[in-house]
Amino acid sequence: MNADRRLDQLEPVISELLIKQDRTDKKVDNLTFMVSNITELVITQNENITFLLKNQLQMSGRIGNIEIRLDGMDSQFKDVLSNQDSLKAAQSLISEKQEAMFITQESMSAKQDFLSRMQESMLTEQQMISAKQDFLSRMQETILAKQDLILDFIKKE
Repeated sequence: MNADRRLDQLEPVISELLIKQDRTDKKVDNLTFMVSNITELVITQNENITFLLKNQLQMSGRIGNIEIRLDGMDSQFKDVLSNQDSLKAAQSLISEKQEAMFITQESMSAKQDFLSRMQESMLTEQQMISAKQDFLSRMQETILAKQDLILDFIKKE
């Protein structure tokens, strides 16, 4: 085998190896590009996660403040309920007093009705007395007139 033939035999193998190396280089370049993109995505995600963790810590602090406020509101709500019980007791007392006032008012209304009937009766009696007084006044005038007639008659005789 001569050197040219060996070279001719090696040439296609080398050519094929170079083609494979070019393909591998392209794959490595693509892989490098992909790794670079993934690295950028990981950096972006890392920034996002850092931001979210900071916000989570802030939210935890806020939640703690909210829990403190809720405890305060719970205490105030219990005070309101206690005040409401006091108001209910006062309202019950007012209702009892109002009921007593209604009973007193009904009693006063009954007494007023009785007094009105008494007043009407007294007015009727007063009218009767006035009528009797008028009758007696006329009787007196009649008696005086008769007395004057009798005296005139006696004087003439």
